[in-house]
Amino acid sequence: MEVAKSGFFNQLHFSDKDNRIGRNFNNVVYYLEQNLCLYISNEEKNFIKKSQTVNRRLSSIQTIIDDSLLKVHVH
Repeated sequence: MEVAKSGFFNQLHFSDKDNRIGRNFNNVVYYLEQNLCLYISNEEKNFIKKSQTVNRRLSSIQTIIDDSLLKVHVH
C-alpha cells in the first residue's frame, strides 16, 4: 500500500522549506486516524516529528501505516 503516493499526500504540497510542514503533518495524522481508523500513539508521533525532512517524515508515516496494517492482518 503506497499511501505516500496517494492523492491526499499530493494535495499537501510538502516542501522542506515550507513553514506549514508542522500543520500539514498534523493534518496527515488526523486523516490517518479518522479515515483509515489508525491509532497513532504519542511515541509514534514523536518518531515522525524527529524526522527532519519531508521525505523522512513520509517514510516514517509509511512505516507506521505498514506496521498497523500488518497488525490488522495478523489478528
